[in-house]
Amino acid sequence: MNSLTIVGRNLYTFIRFHPFLFFFFFFAQIVCCIGVFITCGMVYNMDYEVDDPEQYKWYSFTFDAPMGIGYSIKEDENGNTIRSFDYTDDEGNDTDMLELTNAIPVKDFRKPMEQFISATRDYHLSTVEYEIYSSRILKAEEMQIDMFESIYPGLDPVYPIDIKYINSSENIILGPLYDNKGQISKLTPLRLGETITLNKTDFICVGNYQYTFIPYNALPDDFVIGVMRVRFDHLMTVQDINAVTDIANSTFGSKIGEAFPPEPYNSDSINYTFMMYIISLIVMLIVLLAIAKYYSFILETRRSNLAILRLCGCSREASHIIYLSEMMLTMLVTSAVGYAVFRYVLLEPIAEMYPSFTEFYSGKAFLIILLAYFLIAGIIMTVTVRISTRSSIEEMRKQ
Repeated sequence: MNSLTIVGRNLYTFIRFHPFLFFFFFFAQIVCCIGVFITCGMVYNMDYEVDDPEQYKWYSFTFDAPMGIGYSIKEDENGNTIRSFDYTDDEGNDTDMLELTNAIPVKDFRKPMEQFISATRDYHLSTVEYEIYSSRILKAEEMQIDMFESIYPGLDPVYPIDIKYINSSENIILGPLYDNKGQISKLTPLRLGETITLNKTDFICVGNYQYTFIPYNALPDDFVIGVMRVRFDHLMTVQDINAVTDIANSTFGSKIGEAFPPEPYNSDSINYTFMMYIISLIVMLIVLLAIAKYYSFILETRRSNLAILRLCGCSREASHIIYLSEMMLTMLVTSAVGYAVFRYVLLEPIAEMYPSFTEFYSGKAFLIILLAYFLIAGIIMTVTVRISTRSSIEEMRKQ
């Protein structure tokens, strides 16, 4: 009779004669596994809310274009659905027209931009994005075709886009062709293969992107740059931010309307992050110690079974392997159940209150947590089983 068969018979006997004890143990492991997932997610949520690493990486500059114009969906006089901006003038009055008097024409922007990129490479510059307008005059009813995104070629974009579009010099355009339900978007007139004329230049729509996108090398010289966003691949210290600010001022000068620097990196934030994940491991350890204690109690109730097994020729090492296999088998099953309950039942409701859960729980995060859970469990259960099976046959028979 092999060890796996003995493990199966042991579990069957245990369930048959101690059903309440077993199912309480089984349910407790499921709850503990779910508790570990929730704790790790909460720890990430706390760290995410207090200290989002991305806030240290983005630096934005406006050239007379208001940062983050509020967009709303409206109907024009013909009943068509359009995207318009919500903006107030200096007197606080709503306006349907905005003039970008200080925005930089593309032909005047290229040289200082190249100087800026060259001077900031030592700070691990990774992405340069632009908000581009075909006119200095922004009208609410034209906003759905008036604002575009572009990415400087040769750098790595944060958001996925085919490199052939980034590096293209052809007059092509990509648009948000579909909404989140897979239907043709009402927010843009663009259709695949359609040609659209902007400032006497024809652009053909060749694909879709999350924003209306025109390659940087295809921008007409009379388009104007309203906003530039740059992203760095490392956390920006106060000294880094000051250096980049000086570079921007020396290359673009008075054209910069407003600058939105990233939050300065503070080493205390990394210490805080490290502490949060230590807390996760401590909670995992406490949970597994509680399970081990309960399993140790179960083994105490089965000492007579272990004595019989040993009398039949089973060595102490073999009995140790059998009971450890029994324990890890139940943990494998309960972990699978706990994962399924958390992933398909609890995650979505929790993510409604804590959106960072969705960001955190990728397949990789689940795998890392489960591997850590089983590694710690294996160590603790090995010690528990060894302690419970170390007694001699005579000692077990007396007890």
